[in-house]
Amino acid sequence: MTSGTPSIECHDLRLIRGGVTVLPSFTARIVPGRITGLLGPSGSGKTTLIRSIAGVQKVAGGTVTVLGLPAGGGELRRRVAYMTQDASVYADLTVRPERQLLRQDSWETDGGRRPRNRCRPPHRA
Repeated sequence: MTSGTPSIECHDLRLIRGGVTVLPSFTARIVPGRITGLLGPSGSGKTTLIRSIAGVQKVAGGTVTVLGLPAGGGELRRRVAYMTQDASVYADLTVRPERQLLRQDSWETDGGRRPRNRCRPPHRA
């Protein structure tokens, strides 16, 4: 990333969540070295925007780039993290095991047949 490359850039981003267009056309350029806030009322699309930047939200239109690369791309998986708004996805896991469970690089392949997680999944009764 060069000094002229934005940290995050969205161009004509269109996001739909639950059949509702939450961002009809969003354009922004966030430059390195600045603190940027994201403010808005409940339901205005803040979390959906963050999810699109992290690459976990399907984009209906437009583009999102992070560090000069397409959001959600494999090259960004070790550089960009996303934690849900909820404190925990699994009620019976603490932060460290849950983070390890959710991290992309915690998965191994078992001879190419199936993914095997190095972390123990939560016990469900």
